[in-house]
Order: sequence, then structure tokens, then C-alpha cells
Amino acid sequence: RTAYFQITNKNLPKIEFEKVRGMEGCKKASIKIKGRKINLAVVNGIANAKKILEEMKNYDYIEVMSCFGGCIGGGGQPVPVDAKIRKKRAEALYKVDKSKKIRLAHENHFVNKAYKDFLTSKEKIHSICHTKYFPENKLIK
Repeated sequence: RTAYFQITNKNLPKIEFEKVRGMEGCKKASIKIKGRKINLAVVNGIANAKKILEEMKNYDYIEVMSCFGGCIGGGGQPVPVDAKIRKKRAEALYKVDKSKKIRLAHENHFVNKAYKDFLTSKEKIHSICHTKYFPENKLIK
């Protein structure tokens, strides 16, 4: 949605983009923006991410979610988690999303303020927004 806005300076006419929703391992879609075909892929699960890497040159945008369904199926959610629970969580989020006044990242004044006041350079954005992983130091008893 925001990529569409950045290219056209207009909001995507239909905000819901069902072609890339759902729990399938890899969803693919295309959208025409200013006469240019933009190829998208949304991947659920790291194993599927490995598969899409072979096709990476065919896509303009790829979203990879480690957990199936993204955070709705992740480690921070109550257990158990199965396909039925993920589907209900997704439906609830889509329902909440439709009721919100601000549904586009580029219209969110909190996000815009964060970029204006704090995320003012590529270096700062990288240092704040990128996760770093370090080996865990375990105490030996």
C-alpha cells in the first residue's frame, strides 16, 4: 500500500490486497502501478523463504514471515497454535484493521513523527531498526 503511494502519490484504490493474505507457504501477486507490472511475494516460514530465494530476481518486493501467518502464529502468542486458531486471529485483525481511521503506514502520524524527530539518517535507522543477534552466554554450574 505504501509502495503504491510512493510511486503514484495516491492511495491504493482497494486497500485490502487478498492475493497475498493467508497461510499458504508462498503467495505471489502482481499489481500494475503507472503502467509497470510490480511482482510481489509473501512467504510464510523460513523453509519457504529458502525456496523463494531461487526466484528472487522475479520479484520487486518480498515479505518473509518466519512464523506462518506472521506474528499471529509466533512464539509470543498463546499456545496451542494451529491452522484454525491462526485463521481466527487473522480474521480478527482484518476486522480491526477495517475499523481503523489510519490504515496506511505513510498516513500514521506516529510513524511520520518518529522518522521526522528520531530516524533522521540511514545510519540511525539501521542502528535502531535492525535486530542484531549474539550468542547466548550460558553459565556453567
